[in-house]
Amino acid sequence: MKKWLLILLAVLIIVISSIYIFIPARISITESVPVTATQEGTIRMFSNRESWNKIWPGGSRMKYRSDSSKENSDTSFTYSSLGFDFYINKLLYNAIEFTIERNKDSVESTLYILPYQVDSFKLQWTALLPSTNNPVKRLQNYFMAKRLTQTFQFVLKGMGSKLSQVKTIYGIDIKKDKIPIQQVITTKRYLNKYPSTETIYEMIDELKKYADQQGVKQIDQPIFNVWSTEEAEFTTQVGLSIDRNIPGNDQYSSKWMMKGGNILTADITGDNKKIEWAKSQMDQYIADNHRSVIAAPFEMFITDRRAEPDSTKWITRLYYPVI
Repeated sequence: MKKWLLILLAVLIIVISSIYIFIPARISITESVPVTATQEGTIRMFSNRESWNKIWPGGSRMKYRSDSSKENSDTSFTYSSLGFDFYINKLLYNAIEFTIERNKDSVESTLYILPYQVDSFKLQWTALLPSTNNPVKRLQNYFMAKRLTQTFQFVLKGMGSKLSQVKTIYGIDIKKDKIPIQQVITTKRYLNKYPSTETIYEMIDELKKYADQQGVKQIDQPIFNVWSTEEAEFTTQVGLSIDRNIPGNDQYSSKWMMKGGNILTADITGDNKKIEWAKSQMDQYIADNHRSVIAAPFEMFITDRRAEPDSTKWITRLYYPVI
């Protein structure tokens, strides 16, 4: 009996010694993922707590510690498969501080935005478990760190995938493309209010008639742009892409487009109010990516608005020539 007690004691000493040797008193965790997005756009997403519902993986929704005074309450996300609650404590310029809770244990952690280039960065999540000399607690911390590492990997992968989608940050699917047309014939009108759909189509019909008279073919959908002046005047220009150059006159101008040049495009479904909002998002995207607009942006009616009266179904394509 005494022999077995000695063996048991020796095994216990070896186990405890191994815990002290191989498991540090304070365990740190660091996981990261590359993201193709701008730092500025991502910081705006992080700064708006409601936006976290769009990027947090696993279908978890934002909740609060308390139903009262939500503005002052910590925001919580639950990754239920491993039982962790994440509370946002502080939003910094390029980092977010979280308290992570599981049962009665809590861990402080920080999610960093580490930029690579203008349009890419690394999300890095670090956590430091509380220091302890208790061998049982060290073992518990070890298994907790394992679970937390899996959770970090899951959350970072999901967030990285979401943030790498332009639509997540800007609400519209902005694409990098090339200018599709080269030669256009244009006409202008100066109006005291924003042009109606009927006015734009009148101008399109005039251009088509002139193109027919000149014996040229239309090779793409008509384009247009509208800009205002200090005199509250709306200059409306409509263009028709044609297969060759033709002479202009007092009413019509022939213009050369930089076909093959860089351009940003986005298809917008909705009325003019939705289009104006989309333009503001496009402007924000251009600013975040440190790009410059080198020519007047223009629009294209993808949907024939005369045939489709429901403005919620209108599809309009935005074009922004950039460098």
